Amino acid sequence: MLAFVPFMLAAAAVYLVWSPEALLINRVVTWVTFSGLGGPTLPLAILTLVAILRARRRLAALPWSSPLFSGTVLCFALFAVGGLMGVIGFRQDTRVPAHYHGMVGAVTLAYMGVTPALLELTGRRPWKPWLTKLQPYLYGLGLIGIMIGLHWAGGRGAPRKTIGFSWADAQALVAMNLMGLGSLLAIAGGLAFVVNIGWPLVRRAGRCACSPPTSSR
Repeated sequence: MLAFVPFMLAAAAVYLVWSPEALLINRVVTWVTFSGLGGPTLPLAILTLVAILRARRRLAALPWSSPLFSGTVLCFALFAVGGLMGVIGFRQDTRVPAHYHGMVGAVTLAYMGVTPALLELTGRRPWKPWLTKLQPYLYGLGLIGIMIGLHWAGGRGAPRKTIGFSWADAQALVAMNLMGLGSLLAIAGGLAFVVNIGWPLVRRAGRCACSPPTSSR
């Protein structure tokens, strides 16, 4: 976290040096944002990848059925794909939501992955074990479909926040259908998370979720 502090101070100092209307301030803030977000997070991504590779040598198979593991891997995949989309061919069209769906979705998926473990600390378990394993894949792969579809459609001229398909060609329509399919998967993953985690909480609503489980002796 301390690695972000110099860039936060630099971004604030920019407005003390240049007028907000200056073109240079836009370029400086963009550079500070890319450097401040990308620089400190890159070592974390490398360390996580090294940890996964080391675990692969120790274990017979990686724990792909664990939401902690699958959620972490898919989270970094979303960050990587979304980050590339924010750099490669970035324009003010549907490539903008393609980028930030990856960034925001990655954070959401990280919390989804850790929630089943946190739920068990309260003495509860997710409703269905198979749903716990499947949910990160539904949500993560659905978001990747959304991102690819939006980025592809943006490359074919799809504008943001515009009704109608007068601009669309065959490739753009295929891309938007891919986005729709990804949306269905992501919605299914979101609903699966709410039901799988929410039902144990509702079923045992009489017990305070913040209190630790009592031992039966």
